[in-house]
Amino acid sequence: MSRFLCLFLFGNVKVGFNKCLIFVIFLLPFTQVLISQNFINGDLEGDKFYPLTLPYPWTNVKHDDEIYPVGSNNVDSPDVTDVTDSGSSEGVLGNPYSGNTFISGRSSHGFQEGIKQTVYGFTVDSIYTVSFYQSLVKQASCQDTVGAWKVYVDNQYIATSYPSSSSLPYNSVNLVWEYREISFTATADSHVIKFVPLRFPYAPGVPDGGGVRMGIDYIYIGEPVIYNSEDEFVIANVFTPNDDHVNDLFLTVKMTGLKEMHVTILNRWGKIVHKTTDPYIQWRGEDMQGKPLENGTYFYLIDYINNENVSLKKQGFVTLIR
Repeated sequence: MSRFLCLFLFGNVKVGFNKCLIFVIFLLPFTQVLISQNFINGDLEGDKFYPLTLPYPWTNVKHDDEIYPVGSNNVDSPDVTDVTDSGSSEGVLGNPYSGNTFISGRSSHGFQEGIKQTVYGFTVDSIYTVSFYQSLVKQASCQDTVGAWKVYVDNQYIATSYPSSSSLPYNSVNLVWEYREISFTATADSHVIKFVPLRFPYAPGVPDGGGVRMGIDYIYIGEPVIYNSEDEFVIANVFTPNDDHVNDLFLTVKMTGLKEMHVTILNRWGKIVHKTTDPYIQWRGEDMQGKPLENGTYFYLIDYINNENVSLKKQGFVTLIR
């Protein structure tokens, strides 16, 4: 809700207002619209209507958007979702990560239901991290078990979130929400950021579930990171995996393009605590068995192949603070 601040100063006021000095200062309404460099209504709070009515100012990614290789039929309407039936007989429902509602989008034969918003206030050449929570939502005709979100800035593909999987039955409302981060470099002071659900090809022997429906909630943009433009990639040197939605992952925050990466993280005694070939790393500060590690400084070794097929190494320290 907009708020107004008014200041009234009265002086020399007499009966009949024959002498009246009145100053009225109206300060323009201040709302979330004035907040820069972040999403408005990132918690995706809205009223449930059927068919499509998305929470302001989010809009759907149209079926003929540039990012889609082939425009499908006009089946591009994500749902405002909560624990009650959305109005569809298929039962698109589930518990939000935060607040009362979230958005769920379908990716299947002929369906592509993404969301987008224009964000203002970026600093050109700075790196921004977009964080969000995702979950797999089941419905009667859409029960694939693995899915993710593809993220675009304007019409440029940035990254695909690490996949989520679910064996929950149809109509289950007890969704499991997982934290995800992706990063991009701003090239203008405003960008249209798009989130599109991704259906993974089902594995041999696994029945085709008809498609995937992905939930998304609590979308947030962190403070910018400045980097050396000559670096092939940049990684953070401090992260705080305390589930406060900011800087929860040790990850690559800028990437100019690599063909291959192997990451090994060791504790101060030289014991390997994490290994990955994910170029974005996305380490949550857990050991090889998934147990949270204690605060401290860890050593990383990175072997990678750049776009010119040159094998290189990078090493350094990262501090974990919960």
